[in-house]
Amino acid sequence: MAERGAGRGTAGPVAMAMVALIAAGTVSACSPASGGTLPSAPAPVAAVPSGPVGPDGVPLGPVERLLRAADVLAGAGTSRVRTAVETASGGTRVVITGEGVFDHGAGVGELELTVPEAAGGGGPRSGPVITVFGPGEIYLRNRGGEVPPDTWVRVGTAGVPDGNLVTGGATDPATAAALLRGVTHAEDRGRVGADGERWWYHRGTVDPAAAARAVRGLPEQGQFEAVAAGLTGREVTFEAWLDDEGLLRRVTYRFGTAEAGAGDLVSTTELLDFGVPVPVRVPPEGEVADGTVAAR
Repeated sequence: MAERGAGRGTAGPVAMAMVALIAAGTVSACSPASGGTLPSAPAPVAAVPSGPVGPDGVPLGPVERLLRAADVLAGAGTSRVRTAVETASGGTRVVITGEGVFDHGAGVGELELTVPEAAGGGGPRSGPVITVFGPGEIYLRNRGGEVPPDTWVRVGTAGVPDGNLVTGGATDPATAAALLRGVTHAEDRGRVGADGERWWYHRGTVDPAAAARAVRGLPEQGQFEAVAAGLTGREVTFEAWLDDEGLLRRVTYRFGTAEAGAGDLVSTTELLDFGVPVPVRVPPEGEVADGTVAAR
């Protein structure tokens, strides 16, 4: 990421060399580098004859359930969030994890990312990378490199090569849910058990261009046009878990590629503890420098 002056002025080049550059093969090591561990998948349980229902009480098919998941989540209020982004390329497996809170109706939230040093793309950090999500933009602090630790970097998501779907090391829940608006195929795999609950398990494929068309005219249109452009040529498969009300509880995307030698990217987002407070503080202008993701 290269800075341009704003707020407190420029802070020199800002390296956003997280998942995107790792996938391109810039990390060369033979052992795993991890900012945490990937969440384990829920365990299968006995199948039952019906799934989430629509407003009229009629059970929905798997595609219908997933197409409406973003709207159901937006109406659910707030939750805690756990994320993991994983890539494996050139003999290296890197996992970046995050924890935080999100307001699904307002589209704002905050995550603390744990980034292994091998994936940092810059100088040493003194703790986790703090990411604040807002409609159409993200703020990052403690990115290392030449950015002072008390300075936030603001980036417009429509200007990030993949709409910040995975480039920044985490997928915000609003984007994760909205990508399901582009579901082209889905299978109902029955019920699974997770933390004493029962969720509906689905697998299928997503067309990012279809998701971009589905949000045309909405504030996230520009971001999803960038998502679709950044994923051109990649197959996007998913696993999604919904509760009996059709509320999204977990989604995993695998962004495959036909390019020889390139590793898959895997993004997992989990939602839990709905109704928690979300005291997100948008950084004031005096603490912010604007940034863009530089081509590499």
